[in-house]
Amino acid sequence: MAMASYTRLRTGEWGARIPREDVKPGDRVVVESRSLTARSEEVDKVIWRGNGVALCSLVPKPTRRRGKPRNSKAARPTEH
Repeated sequence: MAMASYTRLRTGEWGARIPREDVKPGDRVVVESRSLTARSEEVDKVIWRGNGVALCSLVPKPTRRRGKPRNSKAARPTEH
């Protein structure tokens, strides 16, 4: 079975091009990037299907913040 691949949607967001038409919202699919990294993603909406392919938007993942958390002691000014 061929793996799904990431594709840019008309909205500018990243979605998935899935090589089958029987996909529905909530399904989990394995999507492979150009660097051959495979990730499990959840289908949010099926945007289009036809010719054995479905284009889908993906459920957004929470973003990870970099750096120190704002509430850490290192970030607070010291009082004298």
